[in-house]
Amino acid sequence: MLQVVNMKHNPLGEKAAGDYVKVALEKNNYDFSLNYTTKESLDNFYFLIDNNEIVGCCGLTFDEIILGKETSPWITSLHLNQDYRGHNYGQLLINHVIQKVELLGYDTAYVRTEEKEFYRSQNWTELEGYYAKMRTDQVFYKKLDERL
Repeated sequence: MLQVVNMKHNPLGEKAAGDYVKVALEKNNYDFSLNYTTKESLDNFYFLIDNNEIVGCCGLTFDEIILGKETSPWITSLHLNQDYRGHNYGQLLINHVIQKVELLGYDTAYVRTEEKEFYRSQNWTELEGYYAKMRTDQVFYKKLDERL
């Protein structure tokens, strides 16, 4: 049975969750620079669990990723094991994080990603005026009333 839980309440334990994030993000050449040991970060990082196995993750951060712009919060570190891709589980994790964003009173969520087609297909909008020098990523945003 699939369930989404936050890092603090992961039945497999915080260490297993932290290890999964580190390995998953390093496999995909992500920069594992976020500190997931603070209370706030533990409350804002979620895992997809299937039959007592972590099969995906997605986080939420309030750090300003684009300096000089008021852009926050950010969906971060979306990852699914290969066998779980293509079944809308990524969207399930994102929707779970967006619910948290709404509960916190925000009306917009942001993401910086190389997976441009995925976010375009989910009706995210490219942020105008953001040009990543020597990077292949793009910033997208979604007004939360557009989530349907």
